[in-house]
Amino acid sequence: MKRAILILLVFVFGCSFNSGAAQELSIARGRELLKQGNYKEAIVVFTALAAKNPDDSESNEGLVRAQIETGDYANASKRATTFLGAHPAQATMRVASGEIKLQTGRYSEADAEFDRAARDAGPGLIWLRAKLGRV
Repeated sequence: MKRAILILLVFVFGCSFNSGAAQELSIARGRELLKQGNYKEAIVVFTALAAKNPDDSESNEGLVRAQIETGDYANASKRATTFLGAHPAQATMRVASGEIKLQTGRYSEADAEFDRAARDAGPGLIWLRAKLGRV
């Protein structure tokens, strides 16, 4: 009987600690944190996701966007450059790279990144051109 109560207590407390302490690590969670302006928490989520799958464009882009929002342009640029080295046609990361360059005063490089992103966008070209104001 004591053993059953002990197992029940361990199960109940173990579940309650895990559900409250550990937040779900997902792209949706990271995006929600970005929308809420919780950039440091978003960085934690996206860093963990990118570590699990370094080739995932959504987690890497989310991490770069959160780093841009916190003003960590050096790490954002490093992450974007590394990712684009492996995935050069990834248009959304290319746009993020252009934003970093724009924010850091490298205007001609930013323009080149935006042009490359527009070329690589494929079916999303019209949307991207509209976003960049180049319709």
